[in-house]
Order: sequence, then structure tokens, then C-alpha cells
Amino acid sequence: MRQAGRVGNPDMQPFPVGQIVGSMNSTKPAPQVVYELMSEYAEALDRLNRLTDDD
Repeated sequence: MRQAGRVGNPDMQPFPVGQIVGSMNSTKPAPQVVYELMSEYAEALDRLNRLTDDD
């Protein structure tokens, strides 16, 4: 792997990725990805807060 990084051709550079790469079928702008991440975090935090409420 170290030698593969010295090829000198940027099109041949290795980019190790996980299994999730098989389900990637579109591109999104970075701001959209960040917005979605923040929205999902807020939703998860709301769910957790509801679970821990002492009402």
C-alpha cells in the first residue's frame, strides 16, 4: 500500500474505504451533508431526552 501511494499518477492513488462505499450512488454538496448530519443529531438528541425525562 505504501508503494502504491508513490505511483505519481493521482488517478491511481489508493483511497481505502469501508463497506459503505458499495451503497454510495450519488454525490451531495458538503453543506447539505453537514445540514443532514446536524438534523439527524438533533432528532437523536430529542429522542434521548424523551427517554430520560423524569416527568
